[in-house]
Formats: sequence, structure tokens, C-alpha cells
Amino acid sequence: MRKKGIIILVVVAISFLSWQIFIPKYEYHHYKIDGCQDGDFTVVVYSKIGERGLMLAKGIQNDMPANNYIIDREFSGFDAYFDVVATCEKGQIVINYHAGYFDPKHTSSEIIPKRVDYDTYDSLKSSDKAKHIYLN
Repeated sequence: MRKKGIIILVVVAISFLSWQIFIPKYEYHHYKIDGCQDGDFTVVVYSKIGERGLMLAKGIQNDMPANNYIIDREFSGFDAYFDVVATCEKGQIVINYHAGYFDPKHTSSEIIPKRVDYDTYDSLKSSDKAKHIYLN
């Protein structure tokens, strides 16, 4: 009888640990670009077994967006960081970056990645019409 209880406890513990390892986890970060109509956007940090990345979508999102988003898959490892400056151009959110890449399979008409040189990036960081985002 006692042996059966220990076996049940071990099975429950292993099941719980497996569930914690395999279930995807999401963190939602909401931002607003000052002086921009419809300047709200969401950065979702997701992690699942073997992958960690960022998903960016326009508007305030509290669930994973089904479409119209972009993905940065380079947010993994011990030294991972995400350093961008968001601006607003013609009603679209533009994600200005100088390092990394965004997954070309996921595109959006509302939030657009734009690679810029470091001098442009540095001047955008100090602009009052831009939002600097740094996550690690």
C-alpha cells in the first residue's frame, strides 16, 4: 500500500514537471509611440522547448495574434537581447533595427521591420517621436 502511494506521487511529480517543460510560455509587453495616432503595439516574448523568440503586432494584444505580425527568432541563449527603436510612418509602426533579422515568412501590413545603419539608429533612440525598446 505504501509503495503504491510513492509510485503515484512520483508519477504525479513527473507529469507536473513534464507539463511545465513542454507548455509554451508568453510575456506581453505593451508600448505606445508618443505623438502617433494608433501608435500602440505589443511585443510578445514566447518560449517553448527548443525555441525562444519575439512576436510584434500592432495594437494592444493580450492573446497571441493570429495574423499580421512579425517574428524575431534570434532571442535565445544566455546573451540574447532585443534592441530596436519603433517609429510611426504613414499609419504604420516601423521597427528600426541595426542587428539581427526578422523571419521573412511572417509579414505584416501594419508593423514593418526596417534595417538602418547604426548612426541613423542612434539618432532615432534620442528622438521624442520614437520608442526605444530593449529586452534581455
